[in-house]
Amino acid sequence: MPSNELKVDKIYEIEFLNGSRLVAKFTGFKNGRYYFRDQDGHEFSIANSTIEYHHFYRLD
Repeated sequence: MPSNELKVDKIYEIEFLNGSRLVAKFTGFKNGRYYFRDQDGHEFSIANSTIEYHHFYRLD
């Protein structure tokens, strides 16, 4: 799924460049970064300049 189709408050499985995967909720876009919250409540972001190298799979 292209990153520009991410929907706020939806859950995605994110595949990172190293092949690892993480389930997280997309919480929004701000200042050139995509923000997520994982199942443990930890927040993280991915820079807009690298987002096209990640893969997103919607789970809900």
